[in-house]
Amino acid sequence: MNEGTTLEGSQGVNERSVNSPTTSGGATAWWRLGGALGLAWFVLFFIGGVILHGTPLPYDETIQRAREYFQNNAQAYLVGDYIVRLGFVFGFLPFVAALQSRLGVTESHPRILSRLIFGAGLATFVVGDASKFFLNAVALAGGSPEISDSTLRTLLYLDSVSIATIGAPAALMVFAAAWLIWTRRALWRWIAVLGAVAGVLLVLGAAFPLEHRSVGVLFGVRFASFIALAFFVVASSLNMLFGRGTARAATK
Repeated sequence: MNEGTTLEGSQGVNERSVNSPTTSGGATAWWRLGGALGLAWFVLFFIGGVILHGTPLPYDETIQRAREYFQNNAQAYLVGDYIVRLGFVFGFLPFVAALQSRLGVTESHPRILSRLIFGAGLATFVVGDASKFFLNAVALAGGSPEISDSTLRTLLYLDSVSIATIGAPAALMVFAAAWLIWTRRALWRWIAVLGAVAGVLLVLGAAFPLEHRSVGVLFGVRFASFIALAFFVVASSLNMLFGRGTARAATK
């Protein structure tokens, strides 16, 4: 009898702990921090990936121009990639974890969709980070003639194909999030529409290599998909940071 009383008492303590104001306030703080870090990721990505990297090299760029690019911009390229990596590790991943937690509160057991959000977000980071290795090697060499023309061309091909691969896991992440946002009204509902559009564009953009053109329709779709993904992250981050729904969800 004492054992049963102890178990029941322990369960009651656990339930009160989960639903306590302190825990709810802590969840809200984490979600808001995740929103702030999501915005930080966008800023760092823009600085490193857009300003410092400039226009990305197409895979069919002439070898001479590709070498000249890295001979003139090797340091800026490496610094930009370092900034982007910091943004993904300390900004994007915490944002994804916070988004999973924020949307998971509204999802019923076994919370498959919210788990997919983090798994797909992690896969997006892993694939995206690995895709930068190829041209980082060229930048580290400063476009040196020691890298043969055929090797440089192969690295340009690998860079282009690997970046296209980012679209699939990123699409899964935004599709899962969009469904929860729309059906559970977890965030501003228009974010779900933005996420669905981003997901479709990401899936189509991932087919970019099938077009066999460095600059074509699917290249434009891929470019638009990454912009839509960035807008989705920014909008979700702003909602988690300033939205009233964050505080209400924490009390559920």
